[in-house]
Amino acid sequence: MKLPIIRNWRAARQTGDSVADDPVRRFTLTAELPALGRKPLWRLRVEMTAEPQGSGERVHMRAHMEANFADALALAAARPVASEPGTRAGRMRRRTAESVVRIVQKVVDRPVVQRVGRALLLHNFNSWIDVRASTADLAFGARALIPETERLKGLGIEPQFGDGPLAQTWAGGDAAAGAEFAQVSLLQFEKRHLPAQFAALFGGNPFHFAGALVNVIEDPAKR
Repeated sequence: MKLPIIRNWRAARQTGDSVADDPVRRFTLTAELPALGRKPLWRLRVEMTAEPQGSGERVHMRAHMEANFADALALAAARPVASEPGTRAGRMRRRTAESVVRIVQKVVDRPVVQRVGRALLLHNFNSWIDVRASTADLAFGARALIPETERLKGLGIEPQFGDGPLAQTWAGGDAAAGAEFAQVSLLQFEKRHLPAQFAALFGGNPFHFAGALVNVIEDPAKR
């Protein structure tokens, strides 16, 4: 059974015979705001695949969002912008980065931002989302969708099979990894946990879901 949540997306991707004949559907989206250094000021990357699995289908979605406010502002303050030779694309990217950083600096200089949001802009942020769902008949249910279970267990998060907590979270600092704050959350559930109206969409097919969220906040001044 195909997952209802991606049925329209699959249909939209079937624009030619070569796509329609491929059992695996892939979607990638990347968007970013450049900065003066190698890291962007902000970037979002989303990858999604859907493929047959047994008698059903499996969907895997990964997303990474990063905001390098502290690095961008520190680099702009330490190294004033100067024109440099290079390709047309490189010069255009640099001009865009200069404009973006100037806008951010103007925002930071506003009194309301100084009072409320300056502490946030002195940090870098990274968030990862990993979502896996399947309508196949899996012997271990949603637990079978979760990779790296040993690493999760090391944080005190125990992937469940059968009855157990649907959501678990670990939070703390990891100085060795340069993280001032880190948070890991795991959510897993089965068809029986869904509202009746939503569960009815799958008919007699099973449904398994596992999702992980990781947030990391870095303070470059403490590296």
